Amino acid sequence: MDKINPEILKIFAFFGIMAIAGYVALVLYFFFEWVKEKIRLMRWKRQYKHRFNKAPLAKCHCVDCKWWGKESNACRQFSNGWCTPDNGFCYRAEPKDLYQVRKENKQ
Repeated sequence: MDKINPEILKIFAFFGIMAIAGYVALVLYFFFEWVKEKIRLMRWKRQYKHRFNKAPLAKCHCVDCKWWGKESNACRQFSNGWCTPDNGFCYRAEPKDLYQVRKENKQ
């Protein structure tokens, strides 16, 4: 049986080392991507859990808007009968006048 040429042996060793290094790099890449995804998921869960802790950016809740119909639970501003929850927000909200609120509270 013939001996293997040392030059070919060096080439095979080089490709073997490169394959192992590539495999290790790929495993490390997927591990760090997995860690980043877990961190992103934890941040999202915390943000979702505490989403109502801050005051809204809208001027008022829909129930306090002058366009919200109390009897129909629909926004009259858009004239398409959108059903809105009383704790919803709208970017075009306009708070009711104080006189109108007092009048509604008496009824």
